Amino acid sequence: MAVSISAAVGSKPAPNNPLDVNKIIGLLNAIPDTQGGAHGSLDYYMPGMGGSIGDVTSAITFFQNFNFGKADGRVDPGGKTLQLLNVKTNGGTKPPLPKKAGTPKPPALTISDSVGKQPAGNRVEDIMKVIRMLRAVPTNQGGPTAEMGDMEAGLILNNSISGLVDAIIRFQNFNFGKADGRVDRNGKTLELLNAKTNGGTKPPVIPQSGGKATKPAKTISKAVGAFPAPNLPQDQNVIINLLMSVPESEGGTKQPVGPIIPGMGDAGLTGAIIKFQKRQFAGWSDGRVDPGGKTLARLNDKSKG
Repeated sequence: MAVSISAAVGSKPAPNNPLDVNKIIGLLNAIPDTQGGAHGSLDYYMPGMGGSIGDVTSAITFFQNFNFGKADGRVDPGGKTLQLLNVKTNGGTKPPLPKKAGTPKPPALTISDSVGKQPAGNRVEDIMKVIRMLRAVPTNQGGPTAEMGDMEAGLILNNSISGLVDAIIRFQNFNFGKADGRVDRNGKTLELLNAKTNGGTKPPVIPQSGGKATKPAKTISKAVGAFPAPNLPQDQNVIINLLMSVPESEGGTKQPVGPIIPGMGDAGLTGAIIKFQKRQFAGWSDGRVDPGGKTLARLNDKSKG
């Protein structure tokens, strides 16, 4: 049975009832830091005696940035953060992990100005920090592809950051479903890069071929799937073809879904969207594919067609 809370926990105006706070602490402590969890590092909360709401809020923020790419530092009753915490702990049945000795979480890597597309300041030291983090992100998590070339060489030899901008756009599209090609000093792209690289401490990985990512992305004009999506026939057809081009191991389907019903989301199509989302987004789903959204971006990335 999933863990539930009576009121919000974390950043204000959350009431932070001690019973609810300790439920969230138990869930976060049971999740490894490699999955965005607290890995046993949080002390249980007793007002005026022990524990810290600030530490809990920071742990919630880290978990949200790691898994969703954005954060409000709060766990709401019935919200997607609580849902994912339950998924990752089998409904709260996993015990707390032992606190890691001698391995405190590294501080986040910071930049002094924006990096990427104009009007970014593009200071050399900031550029190298962003490149370092991008190179530590695997291609299958939105990191650079082998075809993007040597970003450092482009900077030094040609005074060009085009390869870096391409890598930033790929990372943003993969993780957020949209991109502006820029890493801002206090932005969510920098937050997620830090979360995925443990504050820039992870070593670089070998980029894989990005052949799939170079094909033109399929687009839709209106949302497809669960109500109130308009479900235009041409848009439904795009999503059906994408779902059938994704391997079943990645949440795709071999069987045709439909039929296409103008203005209505067929239960089979909505179910296939939900299956794909749950596989790709750690149990989260809303049954809808939005234009420019993260589900459409991930369908394009995982599609073989």
